[in-house]
Amino acid sequence: MKWLTIPALLLALSVACDQAPAVETVAAEPETRAPAGEPQDLPTTQMRLGNLRFNLQIANDPTEREIGLMHVTEMGKKDGMIFVFPKPGQLSFWMEDTLIPLDIIFVDATGTVTKIAQMTPLSRDLTDSDGRCQWVIELNAGMAGEAGIKVGDVLLMPAEVRPDTAE
Repeated sequence: MKWLTIPALLLALSVACDQAPAVETVAAEPETRAPAGEPQDLPTTQMRLGNLRFNLQIANDPTEREIGLMHVTEMGKKDGMIFVFPKPGQLSFWMEDTLIPLDIIFVDATGTVTKIAQMTPLSRDLTDSDGRCQWVIELNAGMAGEAGIKVGDVLLMPAEVRPDTAE
């Protein structure tokens, strides 16, 4: 057996390390939150819901969906948020750290409104989708009724909120 000198050993290790598969290290990023009282800085889309057109922020990644409208103290009358999920699923939402009352609209993969509910600020009570949904829309409380949105309505989903453009 031939013994390697220290420089030869270091060279051999260096060559071996260069050929080893790279391991990606991802540093944990600090949680990105909007300043208290303001919505997140997210892309928006305009969308017709019932007989009104709304400006909706698009939450299409896990962090954006988790933060949602937390800490927002007010929102324009025709503003809201649309949560885009990569696949339909059984969804549950709560209002912990959400300061304004909201209407929540669950929408399945065909664009059909499957459930509309009212959400109470700061509540930890879960509101379930009662079925597999692809999108969830949050509006100021009472706006779903004012717009005439009903269970069974089929919504035209803008291209920027279709699941193939999310995540």
